[in-house]
Amino acid sequence: MSHWRRVILEHLQFLSLLLHLQFLHRKMGASDKMLGGIMLLSAALVFTYYTTWAILLPFFDSSSALHDYFPAREWAIQLPLFVLIIGLSAIGFFVGFTIMKEKRKAAQKIRLRTA
Repeated sequence: MSHWRRVILEHLQFLSLLLHLQFLHRKMGASDKMLGGIMLLSAALVFTYYTTWAILLPFFDSSSALHDYFPAREWAIQLPLFVLIIGLSAIGFFVGFTIMKEKRKAAQKIRLRTA
């Protein structure tokens, strides 16, 4: 398995852990401060990793061992772009679905008043 695939799998396992912690929060009533601290720590780790990958890595020699810990540089642009497109699409679908649902409710109320 190539290194970047292993790194992506590790990130997916980390996200799975976060989802599990969120489930535990709902089920067991874990404190909000603890969950917030874990989310803040994970955001700081992702920010540090991405900043090192996208901004600092070009300044190191290509033969440096540091390059072994990161995927190819083109993924530094493509991956966030993909996440942005998926996120904006999800928000658009949610807003559109909510607007359609509200219009149906309003139309149903008008039908009930006239009936």
